[in-house]
Amino acid sequence: MRALAAADTTLDEPPIAMIDDSDTRVRRAVASNPLLPPDLIATLLEDEELAEAAAANPALSDVKLHTLLDRAGIPRLSLEWELNA
Repeated sequence: MRALAAADTTLDEPPIAMIDDSDTRVRRAVASNPLLPPDLIATLLEDEELAEAAAANPALSDVKLHTLLDRAGIPRLSLEWELNA
């Protein structure tokens, strides 16, 4: 139930206080909540336990996402390929 609350995108404020919950599912739900401030999402990307959930956060900036993809060694598509697709 707490994980559902942590994932709720209709909250008036981000569920930041729940990031310290004892349940991993709750912490992961918080990390993926798009209400989180960008600097907290960036911090959670460095947390081994929460990085995957933070990377799936729809509020993750394009720059941060590309940085993650570059770090993972995933090649970028060329603009020429995109135009011809």
